[in-house]
Amino acid sequence: MSLESVLEERARASGVQLPAGAAEKCGRHFRLLQTWNKTHNLTRVVDEEGAARLHYLDGLVPLLRGVAPDSFVDVGSGAGFPGLMAALAWPLANAFLVEPARKRASFLQLAIGTMGLEGGRVVVAGDAKEVEGKGAVVMSRATFPPGKRQELVRYLRWGGQVWLWGHPHDAVTWRSEVRTWGFAPLPPVSYRIEGLEERCILRAEARAASDVSRGTDGSIDR
Repeated sequence: MSLESVLEERARASGVQLPAGAAEKCGRHFRLLQTWNKTHNLTRVVDEEGAARLHYLDGLVPLLRGVAPDSFVDVGSGAGFPGLMAALAWPLANAFLVEPARKRASFLQLAIGTMGLEGGRVVVAGDAKEVEGKGAVVMSRATFPPGKRQELVRYLRWGGQVWLWGHPHDAVTWRSEVRTWGFAPLPPVSYRIEGLEERCILRAEARAASDVSRGTDGSIDR
């Protein structure tokens, strides 16, 4: 099966409807990724089934269930996961993809055009200073060692949220950590992709805990 067919089928089984044209754009991205991966080692997941579940749907499924912000910053965007998936799920949001590695940043620039996302709405930034304070949501699937996750805060505007891909068992540690930043922990966005274990997005908001409206449906609290 093509990546497009796998995406459509697995998305339905996971309880979401992909936006019009999203599967086709992901297919273009995947073929470009396969070509680049022969020389640049951008990912170890190169088959359609694995890529659909572990890369594309791992970004699209939880993001399509929330309320879109007006801007987001993806830190350590790599091959575009989850940043390019967020650009598909949230087509009106200004997107900033932070990737310091030059080859990966070059891939992202090419992928933006290949997917038809050009026009200035999606920007690749190699220098973190370019996007400090720009994100209503700051997200990352990158692995941060203990004590390093607070570095994401620099990209956040006041009242915004930090989103980190993880697992339900990470939630207690996450709540304790973000309180040391002076942030309010929010309920995680839990989701399941067909054939995979439950995952979640760990969230925190840049305001006092007493001021936060804690949603129970996994949507972004305003």
